[in-house]
Amino acid sequence: MVGCSLLSTTSYNFNINLNNNQNTNDSNRIDNNLPFNQNSDSEKIEMMLRKNIENHKELTELINKSNKKTQDNFWNGFIIGGTIVFGLCFYYYNQHLKKNDKPCLENLNEIIRLNNRMDDKKIALIQKEDITKWINIAKQSISSGDSDDAIRILEYILYCHPTEYKARELYASILLEKGNNLAAIKQFEFAATYSNSLHSTASCYNNIGLAYSKMKKYNEALEYYNKAIQTAAVDDKNTGVYFSNRAAINQRLNNYQSAIQDYSRSINWDEHRKLRGLKGRATCYSILKQHDKALEDYTTCLELEKDNKSKADIQYYRGKELRKLRRYKEALEDLDNALKIKEDSKYLHTRAGIKRKLGIYEEAIRDHNHALKLRPNDTKYIKSLEKTRRALEESNVRNAKL
Repeated sequence: MVGCSLLSTTSYNFNINLNNNQNTNDSNRIDNNLPFNQNSDSEKIEMMLRKNIENHKELTELINKSNKKTQDNFWNGFIIGGTIVFGLCFYYYNQHLKKNDKPCLENLNEIIRLNNRMDDKKIALIQKEDITKWINIAKQSISSGDSDDAIRILEYILYCHPTEYKARELYASILLEKGNNLAAIKQFEFAATYSNSLHSTASCYNNIGLAYSKMKKYNEALEYYNKAIQTAAVDDKNTGVYFSNRAAINQRLNNYQSAIQDYSRSINWDEHRKLRGLKGRATCYSILKQHDKALEDYTTCLELEKDNKSKADIQYYRGKELRKLRRYKEALEDLDNALKIKEDSKYLHTRAGIKRKLGIYEEAIRDHNHALKLRPNDTKYIKSLEKTRRALEESNVRNAKL
């Protein structure tokens, strides 16, 4: 089983010096900025081998000889390298098999798995003129849901051409999608360094900002969104996205006036992001108590929104702005319309408060009770219900005196 697994060994040049734990020739190593956890597959294999067979001089001499031959002839090096890995693993297997040392056998399986990661179909170097073709194949793999295959293709492109920024940017995007934010940041930084395109560089900075945002490091995110906007070409179609992302971060950092400016730029720059920009700007206006402006933006949102459930949310928020402007009947109409679309406890709670303002206490109490059925023991809802009951009692007392 071991021999079969290792027949498709790769053309890696391991360069192991088992006596002093040093790498003898870094120039022959796969780009160490590629794989996850900052270590290449070959590095992982080397560390495992050093850990368990570090005192065998005869193996050291054999590996050093193979390095010399590998440098002289790529294909001879491939054959010798494969033979050496097979020999090391076979030796390793026999040393521990009799002892039934399960952890060691698991390490052997890990060596085999890592060694097979670059299969024999990828031995031939990718030529410069074929890079675009292979990047497109990687994109097709992503579209079909096979991101692991895309990673293998992109890693090999970068093994052959480390400064190929388009492949590196795509590779980083996959890492970001997988939630490997730190690794993605590192790869985007390299892609931005190698890039000869303002569009690509700005996109990398934007994605670094997105990674920091996912990590809730908002100040760092803001720094890179600034870089994206400063770097982008005048006609860059993604500039509206960069302004929108920076606006959201400014909003997170309570920089509401800056957020409003960026949302406005995003709305003017990118028609497709107009709805999102209007919603964000309306929220900032509301926080700054500029309710007339918030109301205007929510009204425009209602005209643009096509999805009914999203319309219900907009009517809810617009109703709240109308309530703050003391336009209670209009606010009540918005909440009624929102509740026709979907039943939501916060809609009911807000409508109950509006009805209390209009003196419709019994209906308000019904809305309170309905909201509490959806969210039992909610302290805010309970206090609001008590307030409405007191208002009803006071109203009854006043009516009794008349």
